[in-house]
Amino acid sequence: MRAAVISLVALAGCGGVHPGTERVGAPTVDALLTAPASDLGCLLTSVDGRPRLGTPRVPSVEPPPESPRDVDARVRAATAFTLVSRWGVDGEAGVVVVAETAHPPPREGAVLVHVAGGLASLRASTPTGPHDDGLHAEAVRARLAALPSSRTVIVLSAAGETPAAALQAFATALGDLPHPFALGRVTAPDTAPQAPPAPAASTIGRCAALPERAPGLAVGGLEPAALRQVLPSIAARVSACTAASSARRVAEGGRITALVRVDAQGHVGAACAREDALDDEPFRQCVLDGLRDVVFPAPAPAGTVDLALPLRVAETRAHDVRAVCRPTDGPD
Repeated sequence: MRAAVISLVALAGCGGVHPGTERVGAPTVDALLTAPASDLGCLLTSVDGRPRLGTPRVPSVEPPPESPRDVDARVRAATAFTLVSRWGVDGEAGVVVVAETAHPPPREGAVLVHVAGGLASLRASTPTGPHDDGLHAEAVRARLAALPSSRTVIVLSAAGETPAAALQAFATALGDLPHPFALGRVTAPDTAPQAPPAPAASTIGRCAALPERAPGLAVGGLEPAALRQVLPSIAARVSACTAASSARRVAEGGRITALVRVDAQGHVGAACAREDALDDEPFRQCVLDGLRDVVFPAPAPAGTVDLALPLRVAETRAHDVRAVCRPTDGPD
C-alpha cells in the first residue's frame, strides 16, 4: 500500500480558493487542528459552514513539531520526501512530513501532494513514485487515480496560516478517489528520525509440532460440524488481538497456523504456532492465549484431538478515512 501525502502548506488557491481572495478572519489550518473534531470516517467536513476535521487528531509525534517558514521552497527543492507516522518512518530522503491523523500502514511507500498558489507539487518516498510540479487539482487527481494501488494513503498538509477552506477545497477535488486520507505537517529540519531497529525474531510460542502424547492417552475425534461451532469464538479472539495490537506487521495482515490439543472435555491444553508470517510475539501470545480459552465440543469418540488451525489476519481497515463527507448543522 502506498501513501500519498498532500502537504498543508500550499493549499491556498486550490479548488476555487485563490491567493488574495481568502476571507479575512477565515479559520486557518492551525485552528482546524485545535478545534473539536468529529468521528465521521472522513478527513474533512463542515460544521455550520466552517471546515472541521471529520476524524480525530492523533499526532504521531508529541509535542507537535514546528513547520519551517519556507516550506514551499523546501518542497520544490526536494527530490523526495519522508513520512513519519505511528507506523514508523517511510522514505529515506527529502522533506519530512509528520502524520497528524491515523492512516493505514503505507506498505508500498508514500506520495506527497504539496499545494501552493493553486498548484501542487508531487513527491514520493520511493524511487518509482510521481515527481511533478505546477499541477492543477484535476491533474493531481488524475495522477493519483493512476497509481497502481488504491491503498495509497493521501495525506493532506498545509502551513498553519493557510485558510482551512483551501484545504477543504482541495480535498473535495479528490473526494471520489478510493484511497484512505490523512492529515500531515511539513517539519524542519529536513532530516527524518531514524527508524527503530526491527525487533529480533522470537521463538516464544513457536513450534514444529505439539508435544508427544502421554502413553496410553486415547485419540479422539471431532467432526467438521463440531469444529464449525467454535469458529465464531476463535474469530472473535483473533479480532480482539488484532484490535489491541499497534504493530505494523499485524496491521498489514498475514497468516498464523496454530496447533492445539483438545482434551476429552473439549478444553485446549497445548497450543503453539507452527507458522507465523506476522512474526510479532505479543500478538502471537495473545492469539494462543485466546485459543486456550476456547471450549470445543467434547470429542467423539472420547480422547484428545490435535488440530492445525490456519488463521488469516486481514489487513486492518480501521484507519481508512475518505477525503470529505457531508456538512453537518452543528457540533457532534
